[in-house]
Amino acid sequence: MKLLNIIKRYGNDHEVLKDISLELDNCGLVSILGPSGSGKSTLLNIAGMLDPDYEGAVVYSDKPVGKSESEMRKLRAERIGFVFQEYNLINSISVKENILTSLYLVGSDFAKTKYTEVMSRFGLTDLQDRLPGTLSGGEKQRVAIVRALIRGSSVILADEPTGNLDETNAEGVFEALREASRDRLVVVATHNEALACRYSDRVIKLRDHVVDIDMDLAYTASALLQETDRPETKGRRSGSGLNTAWYLRFSVGNFRARKRKMVSVLLVTIMALICSAMVLGLYSGFQGLFGEINKDILDSDKIIVRNYGDGLFRTMDSDYLERLSETGDYAKLLPWYECKINISAVGRTVETRITVCDGSEFMENRIQIVKGENISKENEIIIEEKTAREVFGETDCISHEIIVSDDTGYSRVCFVSGVYRSNNEINSGTTIISKELNTELASGTTEADFIFTYPESLTENRTVCRFEAIKEPESGAVEDIGHGKLMVNSSGFNEILRLVKPGHAPVSQGDLSAGNVPADVFDAVIGRTMIFQRLDMTVFARMEISGIFTEEDPSGSLVFLVSREDADMMSAPLINRADLYLKDFSAGGRQAAAEKLKDAGISYELASDRIGAQVMVKMSVINVIIVVVSVVIVFLSLILCNFSAKINIIDRTYDIGVLKSLGASGSVIFRIFASDTLLMGSFAGFTACAVVCMAWLTGMTDLFVIEGATVWQFRAWHLLPVIVTGTLLPLIAGIKEIMTVSKMKIMDSVKR
Repeated sequence: MKLLNIIKRYGNDHEVLKDISLELDNCGLVSILGPSGSGKSTLLNIAGMLDPDYEGAVVYSDKPVGKSESEMRKLRAERIGFVFQEYNLINSISVKENILTSLYLVGSDFAKTKYTEVMSRFGLTDLQDRLPGTLSGGEKQRVAIVRALIRGSSVILADEPTGNLDETNAEGVFEALREASRDRLVVVATHNEALACRYSDRVIKLRDHVVDIDMDLAYTASALLQETDRPETKGRRSGSGLNTAWYLRFSVGNFRARKRKMVSVLLVTIMALICSAMVLGLYSGFQGLFGEINKDILDSDKIIVRNYGDGLFRTMDSDYLERLSETGDYAKLLPWYECKINISAVGRTVETRITVCDGSEFMENRIQIVKGENISKENEIIIEEKTAREVFGETDCISHEIIVSDDTGYSRVCFVSGVYRSNNEINSGTTIISKELNTELASGTTEADFIFTYPESLTENRTVCRFEAIKEPESGAVEDIGHGKLMVNSSGFNEILRLVKPGHAPVSQGDLSAGNVPADVFDAVIGRTMIFQRLDMTVFARMEISGIFTEEDPSGSLVFLVSREDADMMSAPLINRADLYLKDFSAGGRQAAAEKLKDAGISYELASDRIGAQVMVKMSVINVIIVVVSVVIVFLSLILCNFSAKINIIDRTYDIGVLKSLGASGSVIFRIFASDTLLMGSFAGFTACAVVCMAWLTGMTDLFVIEGATVWQFRAWHLLPVIVTGTLLPLIAGIKEIMTVSKMKIMDSVKR
């Protein structure tokens, strides 16, 4: 090693080293003496590639060394070992880890035999598992020497290695350095002139920042250590020997050494993450609560479909229902007959609307039963609390007999299976019946004696007629009846004539039979399309009058002769309503479903849109509040984690300097601090998740059930954002500081 014309200045005029040139051979112990402030440590810093701010040149193996951080770091890692007055051991890891870290940093292979031999040689075998803080000063200095030796450094620079030691330990250190100098160059800056002269091969004295004396004490120029004898490190990255396990051990050691500070930071971080989990739970709780409100109170997941067309309210046939089912994938499609019924018991009668439960779990879950149970038999009904009080005077009416009837004369004895509580005024007073009972009601209406019938063109001129559907004979005399057509008797002819030609005299049955009917009168009736409509205004048939038939025994009533196909259709149960239950009943989901129905030409109704829109506005406000709270928590956590990262870096400035002096690159420093923050964040995240899970499993979250409404809901997916946030938040918060310290020059880290 050569130092050529080295000049070091602080400021513009204060020279610490003045044009110093030295040539040092490959082995031997060289001591540099001089009073405080003479430049001993500065000279070692320059020789050891720690300080690039100088004039002159440093030459190793006849090659001048550049002043770039990467070139200097590479030389430190490959050739130079340091022994400092303050030992520069990392207190958070064991003696063995301290020594092996110097090997890992340069990518050298761990030779167990050599390690054992060197540890035994310096009397450290029994101390290898202890932390540096438990060692004496002499023991620490021996560890520092072994650390420099173990990786085969060709040059060891020792800065005041005995400054903090008593005479006995100081002598032991010089003996160790003398031992080390047998096969490498050892340069010692010291105040202990006696020991320096006793053990050194060469003594250099500085005075007034220049070399004053250079004494050769049996100094040898023969190099006992050749280049080929040192461990091979060329082509290896700094830190290539450091694996994930080492980074984790290093971080765990750091936490153990700084546990008092770390506990407070971890507790605050865990609390912040628990708060985040609580916010997520509240979000899910309110989402679920509003979902229940939408479903159970507002029925926002339900679309009501009725078959309107041409101003008429028609029944729904199989073709219509098939077309309806093709408009979307619904959670439930329930076609039924909508009507009003009378329920009677103990001398009281109440008229109520109905709704249908088809016995499916989906429908049963929508009923908030307060007494009794769901419908299990076709003759069971569920009545609302208010209705129960009106009929029975109380709600304790389970299994009581009750008469169900309607205006057509239908009547049946049923039983009360349950009493439910209505969640809104829209459904208040509605009686829930089975699908089978609803079918009976629908079938009874088509068999009623009285219906509306009127010409298609006279929708405002309706008449109540007695209706009898008579099937044509198997081999009838009437040949012109087909599907959608009918024939009328004389009473029917004259009733239709009255509707289309008010004031015209009736035509006798004899004239009709003989064909003595004026053409204009005949044409006014025959070929006319008639509408058949129930008393509740449901259209169930639209048929054309194709002729007249003569009754053998005139009944005096309107009689229609229809085909077998139409007779069967007219006697089938009516369906005048279908309820569609959406899987996605958000505003967007409802809108998409409505658009599909509209495109298909199907009339629909969203009865709860106005109320639902108001609730959705309130829900949006609550969601915004939850988001704001989450942002505040995350922001505060970022500030806390950033502060923690700064404290961690400040506390570990010493470690940074040690690692950089051993040849650690900026990427190694970055990974160390990243490992610290990731480990701390992961621990905080998993701990917060464990606390939340325990609270959920032990039932503590039941405290968030208010008046039967679950305000906080645990979901498994909550754990993922908590863990991810806990893991990444400290790293994100401290990334700027970590990047800064990883790029810091070694002298700057020492100054910090």
